[in-house]
Amino acid sequence: MQKKKKSLKEKEKTEISISDYIIRIGETLWKPENIFEKINKDKDWYLPAFLIGTLIILITLSYMIPYLNPIREGYFLTEETPTPKSVFQNKFLAGIFTSAIYYGIIWLFKTFFFWSLIKLFNQNLKFMKLFSLIGYCWIPLYIKQNLLIISSHLNLKFLAQIVTAPNMLPLSLTLNQKLSNLIKYGILPNLDIFIIWSFILIAIGLNHFTKIGIKNALFIVFVFWLLTVLSSYIFLPLTQSVMG
Repeated sequence: MQKKKKSLKEKEKTEISISDYIIRIGETLWKPENIFEKINKDKDWYLPAFLIGTLIILITLSYMIPYLNPIREGYFLTEETPTPKSVFQNKFLAGIFTSAIYYGIIWLFKTFFFWSLIKLFNQNLKFMKLFSLIGYCWIPLYIKQNLLIISSHLNLKFLAQIVTAPNMLPLSLTLNQKLSNLIKYGILPNLDIFIIWSFILIAIGLNHFTKIGIKNALFIVFVFWLLTVLSSYIFLPLTQSVMG
């Protein structure tokens, strides 16, 4: 009887979770306290992992689809030379694999960073609960990336400008070169509404999960934002020069 009850409970959980995940996305954006309470009771990183996985596939496809024409005799025809289907598939799988590693490392690094700083305030929080929290707080960035994909393929420049609004701000030519680069590559790319939205959610979540207080939570998030600005300032020009 106990085994039957357990199996019934497990079925109910899976049935609820499938429909509940759609609600959880909305709750994360508009009523984060509700979703944080659920995560606090039972860690859940499956939805963020699924969203990141779908985004990885979409990003990889968005880079490769514009160069494709209909398949003929096992080849993908591009503007330059025919690309064998097998080569395209290998590149596609390689793109997904490298993107998965990239996003996975960022997710783990973010979690470890906040987990370490929380300990400085003599607070204990289970790593996997914090891992779930960081994953859910990533949802605004998921929305941002999808809007950018839509704007690039439908040629909606106004949508891209709205999403990356701070990058459109003009820089004064009288600024020092290093300061100008810091603003251009470091600060502005990390000032859009989706990034700020994500960081605010993390601060709310840290305050909800621990007793550090909202001011200390905002301070921890601000420290991470400064680290993000510094890494963008160092690596963004390098990636742009490599990509041409």
